[in-house]
Amino acid sequence: MNNNEKYFTYLDDLRDYGITNMFEAVPYLMSKYPELSTDEAKKILKNWMDTYSKRHKTVAVNLNNILDKIIKEDK
Repeated sequence: MNNNEKYFTYLDDLRDYGITNMFEAVPYLMSKYPELSTDEAKKILKNWMDTYSKRHKTVAVNLNNILDKIIKEDK
């Protein structure tokens, strides 16, 4: 089991429910898990962000490519 799994699950839920902008999630994480210091919570959030796509098997989207494709289809 990943040491951060419980934190990642909480952050996933926080994101899914749209409770906060995830760049401002540190206080929420510390409130839920008071044993975390600010630095620990920041590291967990950064790790969550860095691994989100891989853990959820999502692909980063290039908005410019999508817009170019839409424009070409409309012509």
